[in-house]
Amino acid sequence: MKTYYIILITMLFMSGVCYSDLKPLEKSQENFIKYRLCPLPKESSLFNEYYNLKSNETINVSTPTSLTDAQKTKLVDTLKLYFGLKINLVNSVDESNSQLGEEGYTISINADGIKIAGNGFVAVRQALKTVRQMSEV
Repeated sequence: MKTYYIILITMLFMSGVCYSDLKPLEKSQENFIKYRLCPLPKESSLFNEYYNLKSNETINVSTPTSLTDAQKTKLVDTLKLYFGLKINLVNSVDESNSQLGEEGYTISINADGIKIAGNGFVAVRQALKTVRQMSEV
């Protein structure tokens, strides 16, 4: 069975708040962001912990309006392509995500799982690309 370990990270790409009660990594380890993530986040916090992404996990996604079934299927297929795992996607509506900017998103990864807030389908797809970049350590 394939498993991926993703560095716990809370990222801010357009706007919002980053928070966590975990201990931040040393300054030198923050170079991870500079050399691994594109585009560079406006704000980020790395922590000395890992998240184990396994098959049948759920990623929670919130968008200003509901994603269509076709969009949800595309995102699940993208996750399978990236990780070779069947990942469940739960979409909720949060109108405040429209303030993130046209392709803005935030990613929060902690012991509770992966949460993505995006301003629509394109933003969520970009966020998934970032999650993939974080897993390629």
